[in-house]
Amino acid sequence: MDVLAGVLKILQDLHSGDITYTNLEYKRVVKYQGNVFAQVEINKVFKQVDAIWRGIGTIPKSGLDLREEYSMYNAREQLGIKEKPWDYDLPPGCRCNEVTLGIAYPTDCPMFMKACTPAMPWGPCMVSMEGACAVWARFGSTERITKIVSEVK
Repeated sequence: MDVLAGVLKILQDLHSGDITYTNLEYKRVVKYQGNVFAQVEINKVFKQVDAIWRGIGTIPKSGLDLREEYSMYNAREQLGIKEKPWDYDLPPGCRCNEVTLGIAYPTDCPMFMKACTPAMPWGPCMVSMEGACAVWARFGSTERITKIVSEVK
């Protein structure tokens, strides 16, 4: 039912042209404040840190790292692993960060279906089957979706 409700909401948004975020059915089980007990327990072991997100870059205070008292369990420290700078996975010319954030369409990227294809991915959005550019390359653009929606009307 949740999947069908989600598909219905997407079709309604496309039909109306008013695309908005909606917490459809999870509100039955997920509260706005989340699981407070779990948050307290997690905060005992972890601290908030700036995190590197693949294809996006650094987002302040969006990640967790072990607190000092748990450093003996920190594999990066124990093995001497250094974090790479975020831009290592965003090659020159790639606009994956903008695609991922919804600022640009895959077709806005000068690499899309030229230097960056599903067979020879250049950026992180084309690497996996779930990446926005890979999906766009396989299934087409908003024009195709709009056509399907108009046929459903």
